[in-house]
Amino acid sequence: MNPLLITETSALAAYLDRFSDEPQVALDVEFVRQTTYYPHLCLIQMAFPEQDPVLIDPLACDATLLRPLLMNPKVLKIVHDGKQDVEALRHALSVVPAPLFDVQLAAAFCGMGMQIRYEKLVKTLCDSAFSQIKTPLDWKRRPLPAGHLHYAAEDVHYLNSIYQGLTERLQTMGRRSWFDEDMADIERTFQATLSEHDTGEKFKVGHLSYPHVPTARALVVVRDRIARHTNTARRRLLSDDALLAAASKGAQAPAHVFPEHKEFWQDFDALCAMFKKPPPAKDKDEEAVRFFLLSAIIKDVAQKNNLPESLLANREALRVFGKAPTLLDQGWRAEVAGKLLRAIQNGHMAVRLRGDVLVYEGA
Repeated sequence: MNPLLITETSALAAYLDRFSDEPQVALDVEFVRQTTYYPHLCLIQMAFPEQDPVLIDPLACDATLLRPLLMNPKVLKIVHDGKQDVEALRHALSVVPAPLFDVQLAAAFCGMGMQIRYEKLVKTLCDSAFSQIKTPLDWKRRPLPAGHLHYAAEDVHYLNSIYQGLTERLQTMGRRSWFDEDMADIERTFQATLSEHDTGEKFKVGHLSYPHVPTARALVVVRDRIARHTNTARRRLLSDDALLAAASKGAQAPAHVFPEHKEFWQDFDALCAMFKKPPPAKDKDEEAVRFFLLSAIIKDVAQKNNLPESLLANREALRVFGKAPTLLDQGWRAEVAGKLLRAIQNGHMAVRLRGDVLVYEGA
């Protein structure tokens, strides 16, 4: 492996012109974000099939030349756990790469577990060792040390081979369409912007007493507004523990924690109202039994299909199944598990425990 470091715009233009007809490219980025809200893009790594990696320094050359390639629908971009990479490129280059093939997701469909690490994929599919670095690297440092560059190059060096191995497995297992379905959904989320309501709802309130939950979620929205405006990391601005503690102060909470940013919380009462809902009812015994049964069936189906349970359904999907639409009612999940669950729920099938094995029988 002999990676090429590009620090001049003219060299980048020549390189892209040379490989303009390639159908796929491995893609990764390095960035820093310890103190900022937005990722600071420091390096872009690419590798075309059968070619050495190229390392592009966006601090030295005009990386916006990559936009046509990243948006080209005829060029597949291969990534590993690409969510943060996409976010960094979206902020730095105003582009969301597409189409994508995330090898981590593909590996889950191949029965290799959820969120498999890159080095394990390298070892399993390429029979090679990966240079693991246990301490954080300063990617803003210039010039970048040789060790940094080698590590960055390895991040894309194996991706094309991993892609080949996983696509073959997906085809053999008859799951390529399953993967494509989920990958398309993920790409749509990359294109979307999270609403303030969703930002607040995603925050984990832990054991906070319910009357203070709307205040905590409203504070999350205010913290996010200020963090974006000042480009400050959310938890550097206000830790989660401090936010939860401040929620007990009710309407006075933003004045207590953000006294210098009043313009961002003048609508705090409206934000609190947006997150107010009836207190969660304690599960009745029959609801608890129903959830337990659905969970047991999902676990059984996942094991029989060599899939991670979380890829099939999360707790919320099981909680509302049959009461509201979920992913279990759509696509491959409906075929693998959703129709079975609905048949059991409607009394058309029965589930019995025979020894340690769940058995499904027509009613």
